[in-house]
Amino acid sequence: GMLLVLVAFGGYCWLDYGRAELADSYRNRSHYGDEVAPSEFCEARAPSPPRTDELQPAPSPALQPALQVNRQYVAEVVSGGLNGLLMMIATVLGGIGADLSGRSIFAMGSASLAAYSLSAGFGTFLIESVREEFSVAQLAEERSEVQQVPEEEMKEMICHYRKRGISKDDAQTVASVLSRYETFWVEHMMSEELGVPLPRGAEAPIISGLATSASLLFFGALPLLGVASSVALSRWRGPQWYRPQFSTSVSLALSAGVLLLLGVLLSRAAGSRAPCINGLLMLINGCAASLLSFWLSQVLTALSHR
Repeated sequence: GMLLVLVAFGGYCWLDYGRAELADSYRNRSHYGDEVAPSEFCEARAPSPPRTDELQPAPSPALQPALQVNRQYVAEVVSGGLNGLLMMIATVLGGIGADLSGRSIFAMGSASLAAYSLSAGFGTFLIESVREEFSVAQLAEERSEVQQVPEEEMKEMICHYRKRGISKDDAQTVASVLSRYETFWVEHMMSEELGVPLPRGAEAPIISGLATSASLLFFGALPLLGVASSVALSRWRGPQWYRPQFSTSVSLALSAGVLLLLGVLLSRAAGSRAPCINGLLMLINGCAASLLSFWLSQVLTALSHR
């Protein structure tokens, strides 16, 4: 119980500013709601206009989007936690429904959790590595084209702007102004023309894989605590102390609380204004998966004994 409270408090503090609140704050500041003069507001967020028509390098640090929650790898932590938690709930209840011993359930669940954690982390690392490699290659190619054939790139973007409903004259003006800033121009074409996200850095795939694996391992271990406590009591006090009902109750209570927490955190990170409702939906999903696992294990066990 204390562990669950600490996790809930830490998770809420980690996402102390959800995307919905961030949107409200940004729009208030954009409309000078903080009593900031318009000129000061703009100068604090934009570079000075170029003095010549020559190609100018944009500032090197990447500007974070206004509505991006400043917490990286939230998706990996939440998805890994949900997958590990739901998998282990199904494993524990399936083992209980199949009338397996507590030691067997704990051994099978621990082995499955370790293997799944390793494979899921590596899978995330591999996927993110491929995405990062593709983004880096496309960024380098766009930069090379801007430097070698700038006029062709401007024509492409003018055509793209016109497809988006901008008049020809305005499209030419926009392209002429933005193309003066090489770094911004290249990144703008990456997102606007190609729809390819910018590279996150060489370390991003590694951190994503580790975050997925660690989250899956941590949250997946919670349903096993009920079985582990019951197994420990049976070892110290005797086999008569093993109570499947006790294991089930502890596992379900811990899992229900964490499912609700993860649903709320996921909703706040995504920008929902009803995180509690989404947390309850996540809890309902977990309950349905648990009942299905328990029922199927009993049915299949009964069929195998015929």
